[in-house]
Amino acid sequence: HKHGCHCTKRLAEMGKHRKKTRTHVPDPELEKVPRSFVLQRGNVTRSDEALMMDMRRVMGPFTALKLQVRQSNTLKDFVHVAGPLGVTHLLIFGRGEKSATLRVARLPRGPTLTFHIDSYCLAKEVLASQLHPKPPGSQYKTSPLLVLHNFGGETLPMKLMTTVFQNMFPSINVSKVNLHNIRRVVLLHYNAETSQVEFRHFDIDVKPTGTSKSIRTLLTTEVPDMSTLEDISEFILQNASGYESEGDELGGESKVVLPQTVRGAGNKASQRSAIRLSELGPRMNLELIKIEEDLCGGTVLHHSYVKKTPEEIKATEAKLQEKKRLKASRRLEQEKNVSKKQAAKEEHKKRCAEGAAKANAKRPRLANDSGSDDDDDDDDDNGGRGQKGSSSSHARIGSKWEDSGSDNQQDDGEGGDGDDKDSNEEEGDEDAEEDDMDDEDVSAKVDEKILKRFFGNSG
Repeated sequence: HKHGCHCTKRLAEMGKHRKKTRTHVPDPELEKVPRSFVLQRGNVTRSDEALMMDMRRVMGPFTALKLQVRQSNTLKDFVHVAGPLGVTHLLIFGRGEKSATLRVARLPRGPTLTFHIDSYCLAKEVLASQLHPKPPGSQYKTSPLLVLHNFGGETLPMKLMTTVFQNMFPSINVSKVNLHNIRRVVLLHYNAETSQVEFRHFDIDVKPTGTSKSIRTLLTTEVPDMSTLEDISEFILQNASGYESEGDELGGESKVVLPQTVRGAGNKASQRSAIRLSELGPRMNLELIKIEEDLCGGTVLHHSYVKKTPEEIKATEAKLQEKKRLKASRRLEQEKNVSKKQAAKEEHKKRCAEGAAKANAKRPRLANDSGSDDDDDDDDDNGGRGQKGSSSSHARIGSKWEDSGSDNQQDDGEGGDGDDKDSNEEEGDEDAEEDDMDDEDVSAKVDEKILKRFFGNSG
């Protein structure tokens, strides 16, 4: 057809090896970003599972949102997978005797902070309590901003909590940060009176100030509804008696001058805008129970309820050291056993190779013996063939004499054709009688065999 040349060219291009052009370049800063696994262990309620799923969205996008956890999985499974994936933290939800628990572990070797969840509220419950809730959307595509408040103590638990919480979220370079990517904020407030950490999660919304609601409507919508108005001035001046903008309702501390252009109409650089926070959920009140040195185990560095004397601490450390020593000795013994089995296996392979070499060395002599036997057989076969050849030659000679005799008989009997016909007829009758006698003998023998089979030799 008219496009045949183009089709042929496309088929030729399809047969070639296609080179993939990579347009994206891996960002080295993303490799240093902390990542996390959020999972549950043990028997938990449905509310606890919903809280775990809300926490996965909070830790996004640098977390496994669709992580599948089975009852057969152990903690070691997640630790082994975490290394190649660059996962740095584990957030493990569980259920204690009275309430839910949260363990925050730093991979691969700890420490581990165990919190008692005094109370919590799910994200759907937080949104249901608001008059104008902020639906979840594109704000979860970027990591949240972490704000720590009242974490200024010099004690060991306070320092460890501060360090662990800071390392759970990506760090921010103030000179290079893009304000457009800061969409959420996680607030952690330490209440010194109750010794609890209050967890809150908010959405950041920026609104311009100094503009009326009508102007803001023109900026945010494509075609406003002015069907009942005669002039656009009526639309602009109809709300002039009210407050200037939605941001003016907030206090003066929430109004800032934007250093960069931020998403939203009217939020230009060097202009005054108001920042509004809308809670997304979930809420949690956490109480620190204990701090362990290793990953979900090891020496207990701090415990809120159990207090030990120095002697008990030394005894506990001695037990842990003994346990580590026994573990190291068992591992050494296992390695020795493995090496011993490997050596025995190699020795067995060596013996098998030597036996195969000896068997191959004997094969040529056996082949020579069999060759001599084959020669003898060939001689025998040749001798047999000679005998058969002589007999066949005798047969051929005999046939020649018979043929010559028959020819002589034909030459002698050319004059007596009538006598020959009579003799031939007589010979044919005799042959027919002999054939009939042979058939009767065969049938008689068959009848005797049948009678012997059914009646035996008695009949």
